[in-house]
Parts: sequence; structure tokens; C-alpha cells
Amino acid sequence: MLRRQRIIRIKDSRLRNVRLNLRKVLMNTFYDQEAALKALWLGAEGNEQLSLLRKLEQFRQNYRDSILVCSVCSKLDGDRIYIPRHKCWYCTDCLKKGVIPSLRKLRKESY
Repeated sequence: MLRRQRIIRIKDSRLRNVRLNLRKVLMNTFYDQEAALKALWLGAEGNEQLSLLRKLEQFRQNYRDSILVCSVCSKLDGDRIYIPRHKCWYCTDCLKKGVIPSLRKLRKESY
């Protein structure tokens, strides 16, 4: 993982479109895999069902912490900032709105 705060910003509109489409493809893949895990979970019994439930929750947590979606507002589009202490990604809009309290130390020029 990254050791320091990092902002991923793309200014070119074509590249932003490519990034958004890639995120959509990955999100659809996530939903397909989540549905498959749910189906397995519903068909399982006892300890196997508990194990699959834990795996499903970990899978969802990994999705929420990934760069695909903002950890606060769940937006797909937009630039992201990574905070090592939180171990997840946020959109720069949430940063500008001040929704992320631990980032008040950042200078306004950095975003």
C-alpha cells in the first residue's frame, strides 16, 4: 500500500472517460462475483455458510476501500485521494467539502 497521501488527478477529458468506463466494467464484475458468492451462501449450511458470509463481507469491504468508489459518497467518477491512515480512497469533491476531517491539515493549493 501507499505510505503517504496521494492525489490521482487526470485532466484530459478522454482519459477521464476511459477511467470512468474502466471503473464501470470493474464495478459490473464486482456485482457479478458478489451475486455468485450470495448464491453459494444461500445454498450452504452451517459452518460453510458462516465462512462464505465472512468472505462476502470481506469482498464488499475491499470494494469500498478500493479506488473504484469514494469511501464517503460512493461516486464512480472524479479524481481520488488516498489516505494511508484510513487505508482507503476518497474523491476530491469530498475533500473540498471538508467531509474528511483528518485532512484539514492539507493546504488548499494541494487540491
